[in-house]
Amino acid sequence: LLKAALGKMATREWVQAIGSFQGVVQASKTPEEIIQYGIPAWMKIGECYYRQEKYLEAFFAYDSVVKSHRNVDEQLAGDAAYYRYRAATALYAATKDANDESLKKQARSSFAGEFPKHPRSIDLQYYEGADYIADGDALMADRQNDKATEVYNLALDRLAGVKKSSILFAKAKARMGEIRYKLKKYAEAQKDFRWVEKYV
Repeated sequence: LLKAALGKMATREWVQAIGSFQGVVQASKTPEEIIQYGIPAWMKIGECYYRQEKYLEAFFAYDSVVKSHRNVDEQLAGDAAYYRYRAATALYAATKDANDESLKKQARSSFAGEFPKHPRSIDLQYYEGADYIADGDALMADRQNDKATEVYNLALDRLAGVKKSSILFAKAKARMGEIRYKLKKYAEAQKDFRWVEKYV
């Protein structure tokens, strides 16, 4: 079943893949089967929904892993909590709905609070910074320049906290350069951009 589901996913037959993965979930009865097949199948269901840009469905697929399997596999539950947050972030980016923004914040807070030692927890600084940049851009478009500057500085603070061990460190440096350019701190922006050009 799992092999067939992965085959459907490889050919981007998302609906059929989800159905096959659901079959894997239902067939996984013992604790060993749940760990080896059931939980990974739920994760793949979330991925299939995400790749179709069905972010709310992806959110609930990952949420199922977090809530139902926390005591079965802590690492996979942490992975699911992280991707649940990413799905909520993508959902809000697509809709700009206040309820979806609340969902994103709750998912971020839950991941940070429940899985502080997860390897991806260091990525949150980057995504918080990216959120602040988006907020600053909206304020700038609305000609609220002073408020935008405050928000951009919050973004800089978050991005500066991204650790070198994060896979997003270089992206954080690039975004910091982008912010400083917007704030007309051109010399500092050039330093950030030169760092990215040198090391990436």
